Amino acid sequence: MTPRLDHTAMAALAETLDSLIKLQPPVAWDSRGIPRPPGPRLSFERLYRAARGRVGAPLADAAARALLAHAGRGRRVILTTGLVTPHIPRGETDGPPGTLALARALIVGLKARVLILTEPQVVPVLETGAAALAAAEGDGDAWQPRLTVRSFPSDPRRAAASSHGLIAVRPPTALISIEKLGP
Repeated sequence: MTPRLDHTAMAALAETLDSLIKLQPPVAWDSRGIPRPPGPRLSFERLYRAARGRVGAPLADAAARALLAHAGRGRRVILTTGLVTPHIPRGETDGPPGTLALARALIVGLKARVLILTEPQVVPVLETGAAALAAAEGDGDAWQPRLTVRSFPSDPRRAAASSHGLIAVRPPTALISIEKLGP
């Protein structure tokens, strides 16, 4: 028997997630307090209101619905995560496990194929995390064969060439960036 969704609870969750989207990031780039470079500033609130007006619903809900509609059996989803800096040489710590949880959900729930792209230093972190998740859940045989973790170049020219190759070979139905900065 399939459990019924409580639409009121789901709407409240979507609104709560959207309130997190609107949080203003800290002004400084790093722990030394070096400010952001000068230039035009985007208003997160303005961007959010414009996107919300266009979608007509909480953005988290709209994104989930779009993903459900496009990431089905055998379809390819690309996830990207990792944020390597001199202070965090193996990458930040919440994006990779969240990415693995989403990858497993897409594979188990929607039967998608998932490719995770990240910096070379983060590949072993994700591979070890995937093995730990599979061991903890006891279902690695069901989803790990449909998961691929690959390094992706950070250099803009090499990244552009690599991205063209990825899309030309097998276009993804979705690309999701988790805790990842930059283009």
